[in-house]
Amino acid sequence: RAALLGAGDVTAVSFSPSDEHLLLAASGADLLGFDLRSERVLLQEPARRLQGLAEEEINQVVVDASGHCAAVAEDSGAVHLVDLHTWKRERTFAGKCGHKSICSSVAVRPGRTWGLASGGLDAAVVLWQRTGKGRRVQLQADTGEEGSACTSGGPQLLNPPFVHSLFYLPAGDLLAAGLGDGTMVMFDVDSGEQLHRLRGGHAAAVCQVAAPAAPGAPGTLASAGNDQALCLWASSPPS
Repeated sequence: RAALLGAGDVTAVSFSPSDEHLLLAASGADLLGFDLRSERVLLQEPARRLQGLAEEEINQVVVDASGHCAAVAEDSGAVHLVDLHTWKRERTFAGKCGHKSICSSVAVRPGRTWGLASGGLDAAVVLWQRTGKGRRVQLQADTGEEGSACTSGGPQLLNPPFVHSLFYLPAGDLLAAGLGDGTMVMFDVDSGEQLHRLRGGHAAAVCQVAAPAAPGAPGTLASAGNDQALCLWASSPPS
């Protein structure tokens, strides 16, 4: 099956955890919703469309565990929260605490405590509250001085620590960020503190991070890099 989205590039797709028939897609600045119950082989028109949601091109769409809201990251640096029941924008996260450049990644905190994290090409992670207030954490280039010594790869001194990927661990208390300098940073979500930096696995930018979704799953992280490497990490390395 295929869907026709018009002339714009398809820059993001996401499924709803609570509605297996809903497929979200981003095309340019628009957010589209396709109903997969349609018997058509070619889905020419979306069931829902939020036109002009973003100012610039959308980079990522993530749906929360309840399926109620979608978080949308875009090139202007803003993050939009969309109510999927009404298909209206609920809030835009931006301003002094927001990103100064492209917002490349967004993640929704699992569990009962609401939280939203965004990462950008300004080398910053912002931890947002639902009120619109945010805690901005500016990342510094990795010097390779803290923690364990570098093995294969090491710090990419020519690459800034742009944030390419974010992922909340299942318990919701830790956030992993994959950076352009080949390292990953683990954050305490409540305090915003950078707990530790994982290095030595990648010789190029970390483009994706992920972890098992089950709350009782082992504390393992996976990272994929532009060096054609896939690494597995302990999310809580020994001190």
